[in-house]
Amino acid sequence: MIDQELIWALKAFILPPGLLILTGLLGLLMGRRLLGKLLTLLTLLSLYALSTPFFSAQLLSGLEQRFTALTPKHPDTSSAEAIVVLGAGIYPDTPEYGGDTVSAPMLERVRYAAWLHFRTGLPIITSGGAMEPGDTPAAQAAAKVLEKEYAAKVL
Repeated sequence: MIDQELIWALKAFILPPGLLILTGLLGLLMGRRLLGKLLTLLTLLSLYALSTPFFSAQLLSGLEQRFTALTPKHPDTSSAEAIVVLGAGIYPDTPEYGGDTVSAPMLERVRYAAWLHFRTGLPIITSGGAMEPGDTPAAQAAAKVLEKEYAAKVL
C-alpha cells in the first residue's frame, strides 16, 4: 500500500507549478541545445502568464457560473435540493475554541448556509478535506460550528 505522505509529495510535483518547474529544470539540464532553450523559455513564459491576474481570471471564468444569491427579495429555491458549503480551510488547535475551528472565509460560508437553512428548510451538506494528513477535515469543522453555534441540522 502506498504511504499517504508519498501521495502528497507526488501531487506537489504533478500539480502546477511543480510540473512547470520540472520542465524548466529539464530545459536547463539540456543546456545550450535548441530544445533546452525552448523548454526553459516556455516554462518562464508559462509561469509568468499563470501568475498574471488577467490570465488567471480567464482560466477561472470557465469554471465559475454566475448564480443569483438567495435573498429575502429573491427566495426562489424551487430547483434547489440542498445547501452545499464548500470548504475554505480551518484554524488548527485554537485554544479559545478548544481545538480546530473554521477559518474566517469558511465562517462566512457557514453563516450564510445557516441563514439559508432557516429561511428555506433545505438540508445542509458540508464539504472539504484536511490540508495535511491528521488534520481535521474542513467539512467536519463546518458541521460542528453549524450544529453547535447555529443550531442547524447538517446531513
